[in-house]
Amino acid sequence: MPMHHEGMITETTFQEQAEALEQDALRFGRAVVAALNAAAAGERPECAVFEHARVRHAAAALLRSPRATPGDIGRIRAVQEAALHIRHIERAVAADGWRGDPRRLAAGLALALDVFVRRDISGLRVLGRMIDVILEDPALGARARCAGLHVLAVGEAWRMAIPPVSPEGGPRIPAGVAS
Repeated sequence: MPMHHEGMITETTFQEQAEALEQDALRFGRAVVAALNAAAAGERPECAVFEHARVRHAAAALLRSPRATPGDIGRIRAVQEAALHIRHIERAVAADGWRGDPRRLAAGLALALDVFVRRDISGLRVLGRMIDVILEDPALGARARCAGLHVLAVGEAWRMAIPPVSPEGGPRIPAGVAS
């Protein structure tokens, strides 16, 4: 029987891999928050391409796993959705033509990540009001407005992980498909 020692790589459970996926997505989100703050300081933000690719590939591998339950699939799809919107925010800020103060979007994205982690409906309401205020700013350009909507979508992505309630006798809809 083989013995385990510190140098050995151990097999992780599916749930540990799903949690690691969420942590990778949060790291990606935090890297974009830092890029938004750097853009506010006049720096050209660096893209977090590696972080996004890591999340994208890990999510695809987990979705192919035979161990994935419908609940797991909803959770993974929620992470994919959040990462997609984070990537759009990052591209909007890095592109030419950005107008507006990215610090407000950085604060919004930080709140959206918190809402995503806590699955917090009251935090989502606060985020919605925050984004409304940001979008009403006449100094914002089209890219910044679009990024604001993506920030709100990051906060709402966790809802994909909640299985929908099907009425008695109604069709069974897999988790993450209905909103």
